[in-house]
Amino acid sequence: MTIVYTQPLLVQHPGFMASGIEVRTSNTEESDPAQARINRQWHQFYRQGIPLDLSANAENGRVVGIYSHYENGAHGHYTVLAGVQLRRGVASPPEYVTIKVSAGEYIVFKAPGFGSRAVITCWSAIWDFSSRGEHELAGRYERAFTADFEVYGDPEYVSIYVSVKRKLGVRLPPAGV
Repeated sequence: MTIVYTQPLLVQHPGFMASGIEVRTSNTEESDPAQARINRQWHQFYRQGIPLDLSANAENGRVVGIYSHYENGAHGHYTVLAGVQLRRGVASPPEYVTIKVSAGEYIVFKAPGFGSRAVITCWSAIWDFSSRGEHELAGRYERAFTADFEVYGDPEYVSIYVSVKRKLGVRLPPAGV
């Protein structure tokens, strides 16, 4: 099967705040349907009308999934927030968790579609990028495991932003080259 996604692109993201509900999980737990939490979390998010509840505070109504608080990179537990990006300077209702995604360098991956299949395609591309290191950006950057986030709302693509840091000892080309 061929994985279809756009080429990874390095971007400087300004960061943002988001509010919603969160779960703590791991890749091992998510691979077992009896333990998986993320899919149930998203069902709860929409069933309870959380996007509508937060819409007055939302930045363009943008729904986001944020992965943070990584325990041991890709091998340990992490926290996932199903939420809505907040307008700058707006406080979230106290019944929701609020998280800040820091400004910084991210590599963005996009896959066509808007559902779970597109998300899986994107994450497969990210794992391939990280493990095989064949793309030119993989030679200069590695995952930082600070915060990664999925952005929903574009009817044609799902976008996932992966926090990165420059690899030690790698020189970057001068600007404009």
